Amino acid sequence: MTDMPLVSVVIATCNRAHLLRQAIESVLAQDYPEFEIIIVDDCSTDRTPEVVAAIGEEHERVRSMRLPQNSGASAARNAGIRGAQGGLIAFLDDDDKWLPGKLSAQVNALQAHPESALCYAKALSGSPEGIATTRPYVGTDRGRSGDNFENQLRYHAIKTPTVLVRAEVLEEVGLFDEKLPTAEDTDLFLRITLHHPATYLPDPVAVVREHPGRMTRDDKRAGRQDRCTLTVLGRLWDDLPPSRSSLRGLVAEHLAHSSLALARSESGGPPDAGTIQSIVEEHADWFRFPESHFPLALAYAACGSSRQARAAARRAIEQPKMSKSRKLAAWALCVWPTPAFRLWDYLKRRELP
Repeated sequence: MTDMPLVSVVIATCNRAHLLRQAIESVLAQDYPEFEIIIVDDCSTDRTPEVVAAIGEEHERVRSMRLPQNSGASAARNAGIRGAQGGLIAFLDDDDKWLPGKLSAQVNALQAHPESALCYAKALSGSPEGIATTRPYVGTDRGRSGDNFENQLRYHAIKTPTVLVRAEVLEEVGLFDEKLPTAEDTDLFLRITLHHPATYLPDPVAVVREHPGRMTRDDKRAGRQDRCTLTVLGRLWDDLPPSRSSLRGLVAEHLAHSSLALARSESGGPPDAGTIQSIVEEHADWFRFPESHFPLALAYAACGSSRQARAAARRAIEQPKMSKSRKLAAWALCVWPTPAFRLWDYLKRRELP
C-alpha cells in the first residue's frame, strides 16, 4: 500500500461504559496506522464520560465529543462525521468489535476499486460476552461487489460496523436521517447504492454482539423498525428513478411486509382479514405487483383466512424473480396455508438479531 489515506472511525455511544472499551481497543489493535477515533457520547448517564476521558489520555489519536442532550444514533454519528478529518469514514457501534486487519483490507479494496463508494464485508454473530461465533450475522454473507441496490433491498447485507465509505459520497447523498429512530442505516445505504457501486469482502471484519439490550431486537419487537422502514421505502417508492423501475415490485413487497408487520405489532397478534383487506385497499398500487402478494399470503394464513391466503400465494408465484425457498413456501401456502405459515414464521424468527 503506497498511499495511506486517513480513516476517521466514528463510535457513537450511550450508556454502555461496560462495553465501550472493548470496542475502542478493537480499533486500536488494527494494523493500519493512519486512523483517528472520534467517540461521540450521546449524553450518557453512566460512567461513559470517565471511560472516554481515560482512553483519551492514553491515546492521542482518540478524540471525543459529548452531545448536550440524548439525540439518537443518527445525530451522534453525524456529529462524528462532521468532525472527521479523514477522507474515508468507518463506523463501530459501542457493543460491537472489529476483527484484526479490517481497516487495511478495506482501504486496499477501495484503492483497487476507485469506482466504489464504499466497501463492506461479512460480520460474525457474537455472544453477549463478545466472543465470535462461526455464524454470519444476518444478511452479511449475502454481499456482492458492483451494483448493490437490488441486493441491499433483498438482503440488507450492508451493516454499519462493516462499512468503510468515502467522505465525498456522504457529502453527495447526505448523512444519516436524524428523524429516523431506527432503520437509519437502511436508508443511508439504499441512498448510496441507488447511484453508486460497492465492493464486498467475503472474509469477516466485525463481531456483532447479540445481547438482550441490543436496540435492533427491541426496535423490531416494538414495531419501531417497521414504522421507520415504511418511511424509508415510501420515499423510495415515490422517488425511484426510471432506471430502477424493474425493482418497483420488490419495493412494493417490502412496503407490504412492513405494513402488515406493523399491523401485527399494533394488534398484539395477527391482524384479522378485515384489517388486512383495509391495507390492501389503502395501498392498491403496491398490490398491483405479484411480489407484494407473498407477505399478503402469509398474513392471511396467520389469521386463518385460508381462501384468501391461497389466492394471494397463487398470485405471488407469478412474480418474475422468486427464490427457490420462497417459491416452495408459496406452493405450500397454496395447499396447507396455516402449517406453511407456522413453519415460515419459525424459520424467520430464528434469524432475528
